[in-house]
Amino acid sequence: MDRDGGFHTRTGFAQIDSMTYEQQTHVDALLHEETSLLMFRATNYGAIGTITSASRSPDEADLLFISRGTGLPVYGQVGGTPFHLAPTRAHRVTFVPKGLDSNVTFATTGLSSNIMFPDGYLSSLIAEIHGVELVPTLFKQNDRLLLLTRQLEEEICHPSFGSRLMVEGLCRAIASLIARVNMEPIAAQAERIHLPQWKVNRRIEYIEAHLDQSIGLNDLAGIAGLSTFHFARVFKQATGTSPYQFVRDRRIERSQTLLIEGEMEMSQLALACGFASQSHFTAAFTKAIGKSPGRYRRDHRS
Repeated sequence: MDRDGGFHTRTGFAQIDSMTYEQQTHVDALLHEETSLLMFRATNYGAIGTITSASRSPDEADLLFISRGTGLPVYGQVGGTPFHLAPTRAHRVTFVPKGLDSNVTFATTGLSSNIMFPDGYLSSLIAEIHGVELVPTLFKQNDRLLLLTRQLEEEICHPSFGSRLMVEGLCRAIASLIARVNMEPIAAQAERIHLPQWKVNRRIEYIEAHLDQSIGLNDLAGIAGLSTFHFARVFKQATGTSPYQFVRDRRIERSQTLLIEGEMEMSQLALACGFASQSHFTAAFTKAIGKSPGRYRRDHRS
């Protein structure tokens, strides 16, 4: 037990370890290197069959998590407002923005998967839309939000060939749901915008020149002079594929070419295809192609 009378995790990530628990809690943490999103999963909240609590100060990061109900009530307060939830065993989504303190009491048999966002990250993704803000979402059984959150967790755990674009897209969709943004007018506006071929070519040239670097939707939209909400739709209209799919496919093609034609070491090849680590490249390539990079190289050189 620490000086404040509670327990803290020891993951090495200050944003996670600043949370206070009533019982000793164990979590596994993972950093998404391109965006600095932090994911952590609680593996043990304390003695089985007991009640515990988790609390955080208003200075801590935006927090999104999925929790599985235990069949017992959940209660507490967020931003000074108390809440009490009926028992359930369903999976629910919760979002607590920075600036609000919280305290939640629940059974230790509960499980959760949590994502913390860098300061201002989610807000920046919907900043182009005026008059909306991120609001608390407490234990909602929202199928769409639940699906997006699970997809985000999967991308953090297993980065793809266009991971930053995928994460940004998922986070923008999540932020839009949390802020209750009406996407129909935005989609209608995008339908009326068309990129001339020379502008499409400039986007493609930019992508080709930066395949070994982190590419975000803001980078591509800024060059086109469009909002990120509009750009993704307009780009797909012009090319038949989303920015994420385009970058992913080009990186896969580059990796295949380098594996067959070059003598580059795997660690160097990973960097050339936009990956910070060889292990992430190997996992992504194997998932996309169905065989490891080493096996692919051997098969296509025999």
